[in-house]
Amino acid sequence: MKNDIGIVGIGLNLPGGCRTLNDVYDTLQHKKCHIKRLTHELNNFDSSLLINDVNLTLSSIDKEFNEDLHGLRINPKESLMMDVQQKLLLQCVNQAILDAGENIEALSESDTAVIVGCGEYDFREQLVCDVKNATPYSITGSFSTFLANKISYYLNLSGPSFVVDSACSSSLVALVNAINLIDSGQCEAALVCGVNAVTNAFNMIAYHNAGLLSPDGNSRPFMRNSNGFIRAEGCIALYIKKIDIKDSQNKKIYAFVKGGAINHGGKSSSMIAPSKIRQVQLMKKAILHSDITVDDIDYFEMHCTGTTKGDKTEMDAICELRLIHNSRFGNI
Repeated sequence: MKNDIGIVGIGLNLPGGCRTLNDVYDTLQHKKCHIKRLTHELNNFDSSLLINDVNLTLSSIDKEFNEDLHGLRINPKESLMMDVQQKLLLQCVNQAILDAGENIEALSESDTAVIVGCGEYDFREQLVCDVKNATPYSITGSFSTFLANKISYYLNLSGPSFVVDSACSSSLVALVNAINLIDSGQCEAALVCGVNAVTNAFNMIAYHNAGLLSPDGNSRPFMRNSNGFIRAEGCIALYIKKIDIKDSQNKKIYAFVKGGAINHGGKSSSMIAPSKIRQVQLMKKAILHSDITVDDIDYFEMHCTGTTKGDKTEMDAICELRLIHNSRFGNI
């Protein structure tokens, strides 16, 4: 029998100074735009490398940290060589645990898992350009595995601890891994995180030259004039754990996580092109694993790349799922 898994704590740092869910709701309700034109914030930025003369934009976040990083007593020399993504994760994990009404010290020696979704490593890519940066702290400060392992170390957690990199789906794949670990009894709780910090220009220029970024600096999902996506920074940490339904009325629970599934698009029209067939298969697997029916679905949250290929494929897959099950589910 599957366990009931609930999201009991949330920590976040999102564009526009969003540090709470209320901030996020306010941004959505008032349709605030936090996209800004990119000037000289990124290392190695050289506009001459761009194929076209365009307005590159970025939705960025606050990356200022207090010196002790919430009492973790990180060595100043180590802090200098730490990927900013590590700092963002420690910051948001701390927030998520406190949001759940729990004491950080009380988690020490627990089997809580730490699973981090991350697809880009700008800090390390910049660091390795100069061999003078090859210090002992550059290892624990820049290797991708330490995005998760450093959290486990400083909080003294003994559960599984690893990083998931599946590009844009990294955070969701991390969540599915956490669900499976809890369901299999390997841990009682998990800190599931997603992070992205844009600190050097390499990927920005590569995405633009591949025709993926919007040349006018705006993203228009599902519109006829959609022409690409906008890069953004952010960090979110979810604290999830097994929930005793009998006691759930007395606890703050944001949502129950019913299940999930993972697959790959296989050989589609290109390496990065989505597959409608595989997306339909994935949703059917997720529904089955979650022990629900298509008619139980009220809302879909989509990738929304702002590209004609990506958006159409997602919409076609959902419509196909609806036709297969003759269902009239709710909002997209």
